[in-house]
Parts: sequence; structure tokens; C-alpha cells
Amino acid sequence: MVVLILLLVSCEGQDDTGKRTNPTSFSGRVIFQDTQEPFVGGEIGITGFKGNFPIADIISSQFQDIGDDGRFQILFEGDESIDSFVITIFDVSNGTPEPTFSDFNCGSSDCNDIKPGREYSDITIELLR
Repeated sequence: MVVLILLLVSCEGQDDTGKRTNPTSFSGRVIFQDTQEPFVGGEIGITGFKGNFPIADIISSQFQDIGDDGRFQILFEGDESIDSFVITIFDVSNGTPEPTFSDFNCGSSDCNDIKPGREYSDITIELLR
């Protein structure tokens, strides 16, 4: 199964010493592309990496059930070693997490240029059937 994952490259949100101090928050919704209805029975996983994916070390991962309304919200505390993020959506309706086909829309942000230390509150992830 081909999995579409989103690499979110980053380099901002730093204090005067170059250390990232602000949290990075992700919130939005997961919907079906054809009907625009919420995706229910799924999980979102966001992983922070040091270095550039795929040759990178995992620093932190967070997973969360997607709400009945298709909404999610995940917060990463200000971790100075995170350089990039990857978002993956899993279908767990069969009891076993399976990655899904997804298309990402980050609203006013460029999905390929999301930086640590910022708030991203308008992400829409559209699942392909």
C-alpha cells in the first residue's frame, strides 16, 4: 500500500541562543475528499525528526484518535532538536492501524514549509477512497 506522508520542513521559532522555545500546535480536520464528510474510526500520528526525513532520527511522536467530527489537535512542546515533522493518517476500523491515502491542505500555510514554534490551526486532510 502506498502511503502519502507529509514532510514538514522547519527552521524557525528560536530564541536568541538558537534554541526553540515555543510549542508547535497542529489542529484541523480529516474528511473524505469526495463527500467532505468527517473521517471517523481513524488516528492521526505526527512525528518530529532531527535532520531531514527519511534520513533522520525520531525525536518525538504523538498519536491521537480523530474525533467524531473529524477534528484533531496535537501540541509539541518547544523541543530545540526537532527539525521536521511527518503527518500520517491511519484507518483503525479493522482493529489494525493501516495508513491511508491522503491529500493535505494547510490553509494559509504551505504544507511543505511548516516550521516549529508556530500554531497551525487550519489544516485539512482529505482522504481518497
